[in-house]
Amino acid sequence: GSFIIYQYSRYVRRLIDPLFGQVSDELEWRNIPPCRLFRADKDEALAQAA
Repeated sequence: GSFIIYQYSRYVRRLIDPLFGQVSDELEWRNIPPCRLFRADKDEALAQAA
């Protein structure tokens, strides 16, 4: 599965990086103020170990 987060700060990236195998982020300019969208995906091996 995926975990979708929207934040106005990149701080959350430090919190989710150790927990998920792959994390991507984008800046959404159409939002006022612009916000960051994070998508975190767990690797199968990590998901089964949890």
